[in-house]
Amino acid sequence: MSKKIKVKDPSVKRKRYNHNFIPGQATANPTGSIASNGSKKSLIGDVLLENTFILTKEMNKRYARHTYGIFQKKWRRNTFIAGLLLMLVSFVFVYPLKWYLVWLLLLVAGNYVFMMSWLGYLYGAMVSYSNFKEFYGEPVTMTVQFYEKFFRVVTPKGNRDFLYANITQRIEMGDMAILVVAQEGIVQHGQIIDKKAFAPLELSKYYDILEDAGVPIS
Repeated sequence: MSKKIKVKDPSVKRKRYNHNFIPGQATANPTGSIASNGSKKSLIGDVLLENTFILTKEMNKRYARHTYGIFQKKWRRNTFIAGLLLMLVSFVFVYPLKWYLVWLLLLVAGNYVFMMSWLGYLYGAMVSYSNFKEFYGEPVTMTVQFYEKFFRVVTPKGNRDFLYANITQRIEMGDMAILVVAQEGIVQHGQIIDKKAFAPLELSKYYDILEDAGVPIS
């Protein structure tokens, strides 16, 4: 007997399942028309800008490195403390017990846990990219649409809308950016923007949209 497994978008961490994303409902097959100014138009306004790109392993690794301290803050703190404690406790087995094997095992374990607090994002990047391939297919193609009040992430399972007002961090780093959002129904969402996919005028418009929405660079 086979069991059908539902694949969820790995970029979204949910507090609970929520059918209604702010400001609109998720739609599996969005429809739209072309406005007189050439931009796409839907029932909730014009698409001011669109960012379609292929997510590579390297981009995902950079994303994981920059968001590790944001999404995994508690994990990093706990592994940092646990690693230090294990290394300190290990020396008890040297002086005065002289149990060198136990000391060595605890020291190695402490070093491993301590390093995970800094390099754990590498494992997270590997797992998340595998989940992205399962969710989006290969290549991992993402589309982000910018509206006046929010941006929309188009996925194979439906669209997800995020208000600019709920962006808690905007990380600009050369040829890509990360928009970190916290809003009702999710814990946090980090969205990659590939600035290489923009034409020069589109890149300028991207900056204008976020500045007009009052989203500062973190």
